[in-house]
Amino acid sequence: MRDEEFMSYIESRFVKADEEAVRGTILEETSFLKYALAYYRFNNDELKEAEGLFNEVAGEQREIGAYENYLINRGLALRAEAIEGSLVGDKLVDEFRQLYEEAFNEEHFKPTAPYLTTASFTLCDYLASLALTGGEGVKKIKELLEEPLWVLNANEQASVLTKLTLNALLSPRGELSSGLEGRIVVAPRELIEAFKDEMYSELLPALRVTFGFVKPEDVGGVCESIKDSTKKRICMYAVSVANGDGAAVER
Repeated sequence: MRDEEFMSYIESRFVKADEEAVRGTILEETSFLKYALAYYRFNNDELKEAEGLFNEVAGEQREIGAYENYLINRGLALRAEAIEGSLVGDKLVDEFRQLYEEAFNEEHFKPTAPYLTTASFTLCDYLASLALTGGEGVKKIKELLEEPLWVLNANEQASVLTKLTLNALLSPRGELSSGLEGRIVVAPRELIEAFKDEMYSELLPALRVTFGFVKPEDVGGVCESIKDSTKKRICMYAVSVANGDGAAVER
């Protein structure tokens, strides 16, 4: 706010700028940079620093009414705190429960794709915190998977990652009842569909053949349609490998 050059730039973006509009834009720009730094520190195990930055961004985003961004950054701050080890037990669950309740509060909840994606990941965090505590937390997981399951399924990746996490946390402790186990099964087709955009496209046909979704002869056209000659060749070899062709394995 004290930088005259920066202020004139911000003001130039509006036909008529008032202090509130200028401040909102400044927070929007600086929060993005702060978020990037926080995420960098999070990925480099500087968890205390990341937690503080994520909380700062969460506060700023809430101030300017960007509620979805507030939920995302507050959730990341809690994750950093949980991984660092200072957020455990009942406090761990309470913090994630509070954020979950905020996300599904009628005042803020919006049936839009971006908000549903954010809400689904907030629900994921809460479910994971309950699974970490076990015991009574497992009963609450069953309750949560009754009603808001459609929200969880609003984002395929959130749904798959949550189910895999719950399996990983509950299965070794024998806390997967038949009722809950059926709700958090992840089929290979579901996993592939959720993450296909992050996989090498030239290997997807072979992956589908491997799991028996399609026959090798049914995906030849997919490989042929790839314009890049190297990727096309890899695609065809991979399908042959999936079909048990020893020579293709060598290639």
